[in-house]
Amino acid sequence: MIVNDAPSLSVVIVNYFAEERLARSLRSIAGQSEPVEVIVADNGSRPELRESLVGSHPALVWRPMGTNAGFGAASNAGARLARSDKLLFLNPDTAVMGDGLASLSRALDAAEYACAILGCAIRDEDGSVQLSCRRFPSWKAFLAGRHSLLTRLAPSNAWSAAYLMRDFDHRAVRRVDWVSGAAMAMRRRTFERLGGFDETFFLYFEDVDLCRRARDAGVPVIYYPEVVVEHAVGASSHRVPYRALAWRHRSMWTYYRRYHS
Repeated sequence: MIVNDAPSLSVVIVNYFAEERLARSLRSIAGQSEPVEVIVADNGSRPELRESLVGSHPALVWRPMGTNAGFGAASNAGARLARSDKLLFLNPDTAVMGDGLASLSRALDAAEYACAILGCAIRDEDGSVQLSCRRFPSWKAFLAGRHSLLTRLAPSNAWSAAYLMRDFDHRAVRRVDWVSGAAMAMRRRTFERLGGFDETFFLYFEDVDLCRRARDAGVPVIYYPEVVVEHAVGASSHRVPYRALAWRHRSMWTYYRRYHS
């Protein structure tokens, strides 16, 4: 349920003209047993749809950014408003399955995960597994990423399989290099200790960078498939496909220059 008083978990969602998908995400959250607050950091929306969402969910916290500030900056702004000591960063094109938020809140209360970053299992709308935990990118991974020509031409090649962790049972809890920011949770103190998302990354790779800094700081990153979300990939970026591709490559270059120069 979405509440505005004493939430056990704060859910931060960045919106960019994804109100139809966001409506479904909010319904999935409202149907949970866990009392949570939802903060929408709005990089861009249509007024009539925004008003409809706020009217349907009176406890919703809507934080207009005033411009398209990027994913990292908007996520950081939303996190600063959070009243719970547990944070979940969630894409607007997701839906939480089952009673996942109660499970997630309990996990973050457990001593073994209290100082960790948790990545939820992610499924496509047809139920198939999205490979949402991976090894850190290397120059080989640059050639073998999910969107690379090599992966498209030969999806079973060894480089792609290693980077995308196709060799691992995605039903198992496991410590990994990085998890997707589409459904990423942690304690507020962990997020603040790491300095939040690096706003140099406008879109893409901010989750990889955060997990890289977590590793360097001794913070474990855990793939946690006890919590499952359904994800319609790219609902926001599909509005501006060529710009999204440019952002992806710019962020990729920033990451490789920082960690592999």
